[in-house]
Amino acid sequence: MVAGGGLLGLEAADGLRQLGLEVVVLERGGWPLQRQVDERGGRLLHGYLSGLGIGVLTEAGATRIETGPAGVTAATLKDGRTLPCEVFVACAGMRPNVELATQAGIRVGRGILVDDHLQTSAPDVYAAGDVAEHAERVYGQWPAAAAQGEAAGVKAAGGDRPYRGTVPATLLKIVGAELASVGRIESRAGDEVIALEAPDEYRYAKLVVHGDRIEGALMIGYGQDAGHITEAVRSGRSVAAEFGDLRRGAFATLA
Repeated sequence: MVAGGGLLGLEAADGLRQLGLEVVVLERGGWPLQRQVDERGGRLLHGYLSGLGIGVLTEAGATRIETGPAGVTAATLKDGRTLPCEVFVACAGMRPNVELATQAGIRVGRGILVDDHLQTSAPDVYAAGDVAEHAERVYGQWPAAAAQGEAAGVKAAGGDRPYRGTVPATLLKIVGAELASVGRIESRAGDEVIALEAPDEYRYAKLVVHGDRIEGALMIGYGQDAGHITEAVRSGRSVAAEFGDLRRGAFATLA
């Protein structure tokens, strides 16, 4: 049993499956990868995982783990059910530890609040990585942590390299899944959403376009085309000339 239907939880579940174990994933939300995919993509992914033999229980969480002389024996869920299990893997995500900052009088939100130079509300004190909250966002991703650390180090040494945020990108490493999520996938006022779907072929694409740029995308089952879309989102380049092709699903024109 794996607690957590995020990226690490699903990859852990697939690893256990490949070892020949029967696996059930407990997901607190309505679908797996809640932070990276929308509901339609999540339902499609849920079906694919079921086809692999990975069970996913949504709106579910463990409240108690039973053990015996040989180790774990069962897990009790929040709805009162008790399920037998011999292995319990917790992949419940991360939460910034802001206790020390709070005690020191430094401003915190979900994480330690920082400006564009990763400086906290205390002079000459910086925070970077999973503990930092920049522009109302806690990334919890290595590329963001590395970029933040560089910006903080440059500023602490007397330089000036502002941190402007990181375009989040997720690639699910389960054979056959071919899922990529980059940028923001929830639309806002003024956005155009391009959505293409072929459930029988396990294919779903959603592009969030603002102005002449793609600001976010979710790609399931699109192989190399997902790489072209990801590059366009990260670079922020204009795709005005390719709008017609994108609406038809001809994503290779971005190569």
